[in-house]
Amino acid sequence: MGLDIWFQEDITNALKAAEQASSTTAAAIESVVSDPSYLRAYRQGYKAALITVATAFGLEVDGDGARLGAGGQWRRLRG
Repeated sequence: MGLDIWFQEDITNALKAAEQASSTTAAAIESVVSDPSYLRAYRQGYKAALITVATAFGLEVDGDGARLGAGGQWRRLRG
Protein backbone atom coordinates (compact mmCIF):
# COMPACT_ATOMS: atom_id res chain seq x y z
CA MET A 1 0.00 0.00 0.00
CA GLY A 2 1.51 3.32 -1.07
CA LEU A 3 1.26 6.67 0.60
CA ASP A 4 -1.35 9.11 -0.64
CA ILE A 5 0.21 12.55 -0.62
CA TRP A 6 -1.88 15.62 -1.35
CA PHE A 7 -0.25 18.95 -2.01
CA GLN A 8 -1.99 22.02 -0.66
CA GLU A 9 -1.94 23.64 -4.11
CA ASP A 10 -3.68 20.61 -5.66
CA ILE A 11 -6.41 20.62 -3.01
CA THR A 12 -6.88 24.37 -3.44
CA ASN A 13 -7.22 24.00 -7.20
CA ALA A 14 -9.75 21.18 -6.80
CA LEU A 15 -11.85 23.30 -4.42
CA LYS A 16 -11.74 26.26 -6.81
CA ALA A 17 -12.78 24.01 -9.69
CA ALA A 18 -15.71 22.65 -7.67
CA GLU A 19 -16.80 26.19 -6.81
CA GLN A 20 -16.65 27.13 -10.49
CA ALA A 21 -18.81 24.13 -11.34
CA SER A 22 -21.32 25.22 -8.71
CA SER A 23 -21.42 28.76 -10.10
CA THR A 24 -21.92 27.49 -13.64
CA THR A 25 -24.72 25.18 -12.54
CA ALA A 26 -26.40 27.96 -10.57
CA ALA A 27 -26.25 30.27 -13.58
CA ALA A 28 -27.77 27.57 -15.79
CA ILE A 29 -30.72 26.89 -13.49
CA GLU A 30 -31.30 30.52 -12.51
CA SER A 31 -33.62 31.11 -15.46
CA VAL A 32 -35.81 28.08 -14.70
CA VAL A 33 -36.14 28.43 -10.92
CA SER A 34 -39.02 30.72 -10.04
CA ASP A 35 -38.24 31.00 -6.33
CA PRO A 36 -34.83 32.66 -5.68
CA SER A 37 -34.69 31.11 -2.20
CA TYR A 38 -34.05 27.68 -3.80
CA LEU A 39 -31.04 28.98 -5.71
CA ARG A 40 -29.75 30.77 -2.61
CA ALA A 41 -30.08 27.56 -0.58
CA TYR A 42 -28.22 25.60 -3.29
CA ARG A 43 -25.35 28.08 -3.28
CA GLN A 44 -25.14 28.20 0.52
CA GLY A 45 -25.21 24.41 0.80
CA TYR A 46 -22.53 23.96 -1.84
CA LYS A 47 -20.33 26.57 -0.16
CA ALA A 48 -20.78 24.85 3.20
CA ALA A 49 -19.77 21.51 1.66
CA LEU A 50 -16.60 23.00 0.14
CA ILE A 51 -15.66 24.64 3.43
CA THR A 52 -16.15 21.29 5.18
CA VAL A 53 -13.85 19.53 2.69
CA ALA A 54 -11.29 22.34 2.94
CA THR A 55 -11.30 22.10 6.73
CA ALA A 56 -10.75 18.33 6.53
CA PHE A 57 -7.56 19.05 4.56
CA GLY A 58 -6.41 21.79 6.94
CA LEU A 59 -7.52 24.68 4.72
CA GLU A 60 -10.02 27.44 5.30
CA VAL A 61 -11.55 30.36 3.45
CA ASP A 62 -10.06 33.79 4.08
CA GLY A 63 -12.09 35.94 6.43
CA ASP A 64 -15.65 34.88 7.23
CA GLY A 65 -15.95 32.34 4.42
CA ALA A 66 -17.99 34.60 2.18
CA ARG A 67 -15.70 34.22 -0.84
CA LEU A 68 -14.80 31.02 -2.64
CA GLY A 69 -13.33 30.31 -6.05
CA ALA A 70 -12.43 33.33 -8.16
CA GLY A 71 -11.15 35.98 -5.79
CA GLY A 72 -11.35 33.63 -2.82
CA GLN A 73 -8.22 32.84 -0.89
CA TRP A 74 -7.64 29.43 0.66
CA ARG A 75 -5.03 29.26 3.35
CA ARG A 76 -3.56 26.65 5.60
CA LEU A 77 -4.96 26.37 9.12
CA ARG A 78 -2.51 26.95 11.92
CA GLY A 79 -2.05 24.26 14.44
